[in-house]
Amino acid sequence: MHRRTAWPSLPTIRLAHGDQGGGYVLFAENGQLHFSYNQYGKMLRTSEPLTAGSHLVTVDFIVLPGITWDVFISGKM
Repeated sequence: MHRRTAWPSLPTIRLAHGDQGGGYVLFAENGQLHFSYNQYGKMLRTSEPLTAGSHLVTVDFIVLPGITWDVFISGKM
């Protein structure tokens, strides 16, 4: 498992990684936390509302068949 942490208090990209084969991005925009993953051309996206205030966001990367992501916002999945 790998863990990355970000504080999405500004409307900007908080975490990104990838290359021509795929990658992921975590960003805050318009009161929403967005996570997108490019799996060799297949785009997977999810968004969750963010309440006002400061948030600690943790993304756990677990290498399993089918690729699994857990995203925690202020300790809640």
